[in-house]
Amino acid sequence: MCPPDPEVESPAPPPPEGDAIISLQVDLDRLGFDPGKIDGRFGPKTRAAIRRFERSQDVLEPSGEPTPEIMAALAATRAGSQVKRLHEAAQAAERVARHKRDLATQLRAETPSGSRPFGHPHEEAAAAALGAAEHFVQAAEFWQRAATQPEDWKLRARAAEARKQAALAASSASAGFVEVAGGYGESGDPLTQARALEGAAKASALIARLSPGPST
Repeated sequence: MCPPDPEVESPAPPPPEGDAIISLQVDLDRLGFDPGKIDGRFGPKTRAAIRRFERSQDVLEPSGEPTPEIMAALAATRAGSQVKRLHEAAQAAERVARHKRDLATQLRAETPSGSRPFGHPHEEAAAAALGAAEHFVQAAEFWQRAATQPEDWKLRARAAEARKQAALAASSASAGFVEVAGGYGESGDPLTQARALEGAAKASALIARLSPGPST
């Protein structure tokens, strides 16, 4: 009777490569875990980056392997980081919008007609109001993009409020530019009039963009 053949160890599987590893490397890099060159090859730097990520997630024994669990954790962390950036961008846009809105109100109250040989005293106020509207629109878009889950109703409410404020500011800008174009109390400077007509067109386009479409 022949002795049994000794067990032969199966060769180790080749390291993963391709698009999945590129996505992995991109996620690691965006989260601050340097994977080295983003080339779709699973090398020692990518493995070390995974270990650093695992330690940041309180994994007791980091393996450095691109397991499905690690891939899912990376995707979730990246999504959370992106939402945080959208929050910050929306808040920054709202701060600028409020500043420009307040500036428009302040300029609207001023009537320094005697200090300017050309231009309407309310031209700057209309321009500031238009800037406020544009930044409120940006904030609304950021809030809407951050609302990735069905339960994110508060973010959608903030987006709706930002759109409402944008529409109010755009209407104020439109009225101001129309007044400027009319040249009330001014000598009818053609350059001022041309700027006002352009500003009124931008404000009208923004109002149309913010208007709800017809219901179906």
